[in-house]
Amino acid sequence: MISANKEEIRTFFAYNKQYVVPFFQRAYVWDEIYWETLWEHLTQLVESLDRGEMVEHFFGTIITKQKANNNISEQKIDLIDGQQRLTTFAILIKAIAMSSSGNPPYTDLKDNTNQYVVIKNNKGEPQLRIQHSKNKISV
Repeated sequence: MISANKEEIRTFFAYNKQYVVPFFQRAYVWDEIYWETLWEHLTQLVESLDRGEMVEHFFGTIITKQKANNNISEQKIDLIDGQQRLTTFAILIKAIAMSSSGNPPYTDLKDNTNQYVVIKNNKGEPQLRIQHSKNKISV
């Protein structure tokens, strides 16, 4: 069954969900032009919110397929469409985590943002939320 729902970006980075990019998907290819466009949209969004306007950023369509899981504590999901966008947001979130000094007022920023891109498997081992089949990146 296929269903379409309007979701906020944070729902893709919540709970213990791990997105698996199937082998037939292309590798991550976003370059500077895509990043600049995204940054312009996000900057305009923040400026509009600062003016008190209620605005949204259209993230685009994400198509997923639930995988059969052998363990109840793991939720693996095939990421059929949207891996470029989700990966880009994961990179952005990880950059925020890595650039945090850990000093007040950002004491918990590193841990709080890192939890969005790194999850723990059923053995308590850290794993990336988005698992790419073509690129082997460790946590």
